[in-house]
Amino acid sequence: MYNLRFAKAEQTRKAITNQQLRQIKSMYQEIADQYSRRIENLSSKTNISSILRTQYLNEYQKQLADELGKVNRRIESNIKSGMKQTAEAVLEEEIKRAKELGFVGITGKYSNIPTDVVETIISGQLYQSDWSLSSAIWGTNKKIKQDCQNIVARGIAANKGVYEVAKDLEAYVNPEARKTYRWARDYPGSNKVIDYNASRLVRTMMSHAYQEAFERSTAKDPWVEAYQWNTGHNNRVCPLCIEREENDSYGLGPGIYPKGEVPLDHPNGQCFLTIVQTKSTNDVVNDLANWYNGVGDKNMNGAIDQFAYSLGYTPEMLKKTVRKVGVESAAEKIKQYSDRQIKNASKFIKELEMDQASVDNYMNTLKGTSREFQNAFVDAMKKKVKNWDFDDEGSYYLSSKQEIKYTYGSIEAWMFSGNNHQKQTLFHEIGHAIDDLRKGTNSKWTNKKEFVDAMLKDMNIMNEKCKNGEIEYILELRKMVNDNSSKGVQDAISAMHCKGINLNNVKPNVKVWWHHSQEYYERRNAKKEAASELFANMCGAQADKGAIKYIEKYFPNAYKEFWNIINEIGK
Repeated sequence: MYNLRFAKAEQTRKAITNQQLRQIKSMYQEIADQYSRRIENLSSKTNISSILRTQYLNEYQKQLADELGKVNRRIESNIKSGMKQTAEAVLEEEIKRAKELGFVGITGKYSNIPTDVVETIISGQLYQSDWSLSSAIWGTNKKIKQDCQNIVARGIAANKGVYEVAKDLEAYVNPEARKTYRWARDYPGSNKVIDYNASRLVRTMMSHAYQEAFERSTAKDPWVEAYQWNTGHNNRVCPLCIEREENDSYGLGPGIYPKGEVPLDHPNGQCFLTIVQTKSTNDVVNDLANWYNGVGDKNMNGAIDQFAYSLGYTPEMLKKTVRKVGVESAAEKIKQYSDRQIKNASKFIKELEMDQASVDNYMNTLKGTSREFQNAFVDAMKKKVKNWDFDDEGSYYLSSKQEIKYTYGSIEAWMFSGNNHQKQTLFHEIGHAIDDLRKGTNSKWTNKKEFVDAMLKDMNIMNEKCKNGEIEYILELRKMVNDNSSKGVQDAISAMHCKGINLNNVKPNVKVWWHHSQEYYERRNAKKEAASELFANMCGAQADKGAIKYIEKYFPNAYKEFWNIINEIGK
């Protein structure tokens, strides 16, 4: 399963959101600065009548309210523009994806999506309510006016001086001003932070524009099967979003929603979606080639036809956009590319001095993996495996020497056993080399916080289930360890009770057979060691479909991050 991310669109959404938040703060700050200069002459007006004081304050309050009204109108305009840019960024990603699948020059109904998204949201149609962006902005403006009037009225009632009340108005409109502990007492119900509502509105609108454009642009894509809900994985994630990411409401896996069933992110939300696709690039190209030639799966061909109509084309018109690059040639190019990668890989594998049948078997296994994994596999062997050496003590990867040590038994035992799990060893050790491909000082991909956090999340779920005595779950674990294809999961379980992780509730319930020693995991940083081994085990699992089944079941979050890494390396 591939979780494909619109990473550039996400970055655009964040950049636009942050830019608008800064602009909002700057606009309010500018008004506060101007107002501060305007009221300086009031500091000398200490002995004036209450009538004159009231006139002064009402005049300044009205001027201030007018300026704030102009700011809110600018904010409304900026929000509309930002939403359109966000939707356009999502659309650009989907068009890029469509081109990579074989479609070129497609625009059609896609071009209407950004405008339609903005209109759907600002009119309230998305929420099926009377809400609108204008009413929300007007409501914010009305509240600010009421607050300003309230500050003046309460200041006069408390017999505050004209300058003192004017300074309170300045503090109200200054987003950087620290309100004293008396503020809530003196001016109950007023905004403590003037830009909060506008900032909240910006975050919400950009998030909803992103999500609506994401779903609209991919709704008819026949290779998009569902959507994965993803939180920001920080300490501000709310319980609702965590629940959406973890619950398996539709039997598709944690956080996976069918098309049309994705919940709308809540106000101020910052979660994002990824595409769930089970087919590899090769599979997609084959589907496209079959459709083009009128053969193959009728259901898939019908889905591609519907995809054409959604773009504003007939299937025949869409085929013309495909013909420009040629489906057959596209399929052939991918096959040729894959063949070249397999040829490159076999050159390295032959250094193991295996017979040709063994080499061919490994290469056929590699052919069954994704294009991105093949790229990562070959890249690692080219850059991070300088030597192979025999060691009868076992198989392992030495990062410092860029060397793989191996035993003939560990590499070739599958020939005699007929078990696919035996083939995992070679893929596992090369997995460590793949992990080593990351550039920079923090040199391993598994040092990424996202991967470590995802692993710990999966471990905690397993630990809690065993702690709570969920007998069916425990029995499943006990059954699992008797299948050698589960050795990657078993190894991860063995790391859980080690110092630095300290999850001790699985061990009393389940005895694992495949594992590294406790000393191994505790030699440096247990979390990083466990992450490194889990990543290598996930690479090893690519040689054994049975292993993938167990990884997906017990480490779904870490496996999602694994593919994010592989896709980034091998794109």
